Amino acid sequence: MSKFNRRNFIRSASTIGGIGILASTQTSLSATTNRSSLTSAEAASGITAVNEEYCPGDIRRYLTTSDLSRYKTGELTRYNEYSSETANDQDVRYALQAAHDQGDQVGGARPYLPGGGWVISASIYPCQLGMHGESSLNSVIRCNGCDAFVIQGHIDWSGRPARVFEKFGINSLHGDLCKDNWGFKFEPATKNKIGFTVRDLEIGIKGPFGGGFYLTNLYRAHIENVGMTDISCMVQIVGRVVQATFRNVMSNNDDPASSTVISPYGINIQEKEGLVCENIVFENCAYIGGEIGIYHLAGAHIEFLNFDTETTKYGAFIEAECYMHGSIMGCSKDANEWTGIKRIKRAGYGISVPHDGTIFDSVDVNTLNRPSLPNSSYGFDLGDDSAQMIHGVIIKNCRIRGDQASMADGIRGRHLREATIEDNLFRSDCFIGRAMNIDGRRLFINRNSCRGEVIEVQDGDRNDNACGEIKYNDCRTLTTNLSEPSKWQIVDL
Repeated sequence: MSKFNRRNFIRSASTIGGIGILASTQTSLSATTNRSSLTSAEAASGITAVNEEYCPGDIRRYLTTSDLSRYKTGELTRYNEYSSETANDQDVRYALQAAHDQGDQVGGARPYLPGGGWVISASIYPCQLGMHGESSLNSVIRCNGCDAFVIQGHIDWSGRPARVFEKFGINSLHGDLCKDNWGFKFEPATKNKIGFTVRDLEIGIKGPFGGGFYLTNLYRAHIENVGMTDISCMVQIVGRVVQATFRNVMSNNDDPASSTVISPYGINIQEKEGLVCENIVFENCAYIGGEIGIYHLAGAHIEFLNFDTETTKYGAFIEAECYMHGSIMGCSKDANEWTGIKRIKRAGYGISVPHDGTIFDSVDVNTLNRPSLPNSSYGFDLGDDSAQMIHGVIIKNCRIRGDQASMADGIRGRHLREATIEDNLFRSDCFIGRAMNIDGRRLFINRNSCRGEVIEVQDGDRNDNACGEIKYNDCRTLTTNLSEPSKWQIVDL
């Protein structure tokens, strides 16, 4: 039996047409060899295919400027602009919009952004098919003082298939041009948009941007593997956004857009006209360099899993129920007054159920970058003298640590209705005041390790059902001021 010879096999395949099949497959994958006349989708959208050597949906097919010839000759590298800051911006914007307009027609092709820095001076209104590029570093939209994508309120996104945007970048052309602009901005709508997926994007890496995503009236959103640099707000959610996941969405800011009108917050969640977001998950996300990592004012069933922040004011500012697990709240080196987690409920503001059950589990609050005003800094700061009572706070398995004398109290609680604080670890000598300074009605403070520190608990002379447990805490001193001590179970180590 003769040996198998791959070369002979390929030759023999050519005699039976096999090599012809391979060749035709290769040809179909080439954007520059798949010539096509005007499609019905292009005709329906009223656009002109100027360069038919490119596939439908490829923006080069609709580009009429001299930059296209420069592109063909390879004069420009991937970071150069295939447009200038003059009238050519309009041509590039026309080509991009043309690609999306035909994508909205029956049989339209998915828009494609080839390698290059494509400058626009007006926003793109994206189609139902989304858009894809070569990679987040190769295919880049350079915005000349405008939002990159605006999803208009009157556009119908009622179909189930997700609109997928992937593998391209969004940058400001230069300087502060886009510090008040968004990568993706949803306009208010009477009907929720359905299906929005973004993955493998970079925003602001070659030019600062105001914000990444402004979302409202949206159902079923999935945003993952998105990196941002020098932006103010990663994600702002306003009103009704339902069933959304954010994974590996991160912002590292050397200069967190100091001159922008967009608040320098990582996640900004607010209600609008009585509507709130529901069932939102943030997983393995990070926001480094702004004022507040998480600014959560309204919503139901919101989760923050392994969320990493390094901020100048608050790691997280919470006014509505949520669940936080495995996160790190860190203090920036230029912080003055800093609090890892502030939990408050203001009267008449924000939407929350009466017993909201906010849970902080396995969270690391860290002031290793010592704030300049440690007397006004806290690990957890719960409640406020002028606020409504905080219901159902649980803090468990957390670590509160930092530089020596870097915060006033580890956990300060005022005006608490119910709170469970158990199995937490406090670093010794970190606190100018106390490891815990708690004032509330029904409190369960058990098995906390704060050796060498003070725990102080009081009920504020509230005789109406003030009770609780204070057991097995490893501390130097336990101080209590309780109106009816008989209602409390206390075991002092």
